[in-house]
Amino acid sequence: MIIESKNIQIARGKVGGESAIYKFGRSKDVDTVESYIWDGGNGYYWLPSAQLLDIVSDSVLDVNAGANAWKVKIQGLDASWQEQEEEITLNGTTIITSSKTFRRVFRAWVSEGGSVESGNAGNISIYESGTPANKVAQISAGEAQTLMAIYTVPACCEALLTAAITNVGQGKAAVVKLKTRDNNIPNQVFRNKASRDVYENSFSIEYVVPRRISEKTDIVMTATSVTGTISCSASFELTLFNLGD
Repeated sequence: MIIESKNIQIARGKVGGESAIYKFGRSKDVDTVESYIWDGGNGYYWLPSAQLLDIVSDSVLDVNAGANAWKVKIQGLDASWQEQEEEITLNGTTIITSSKTFRRVFRAWVSEGGSVESGNAGNISIYESGTPANKVAQISAGEAQTLMAIYTVPACCEALLTAAITNVGQGKAAVVKLKTRDNNIPNQVFRNKASRDVYENSFSIEYVVPRRISEKTDIVMTATSVTGTISCSASFELTLFNLGD
């Protein structure tokens, strides 16, 4: 008889009402201005309400039944902050609009594609419908998956933050922060929950006593370079509890 730890049981989906969340991101152009660690550039847009989304590639090769990406699945939260997904069929450089509205987007991936193993030929942008500047996710060319250290705890859930990891390249240095914003309270700003100086390597922290994070709370990791423009990656791990179970 194999005895599994509770963490293994959670990962295997064998513990009712509990699940594991792993968020990871990478930014290639972190400079001396603090920015989110994600693959969509220096800016990030927080949707003020549930909105339709536009999705488009900058390559004509990302088209249904082609050799590259055919479909993309978007994962986030609806107007009530509940989890939802939508799968959208790509049409190259032609904009496709979602049928569902999203209040948050924290993950997207190529869910179906052709013979090219790396997935998408171009950068696939996801943004508030009609406003390309209001980007909420990007699947960079060849990645087939968003790289964004960004997450929002769904309604009727709470999360326990168990670990965080950051990394910068050799000879580089940055200040990396983990921040949260509680949307249950009006007019809240992001609060710094952890700040680390990272030099030329990686830094990880495992919380012996996990940090509790309430429903509808945004979680982000940011970086500020102290050695010019650098690349920085980060990730964090959560255990998510569905309080309705």
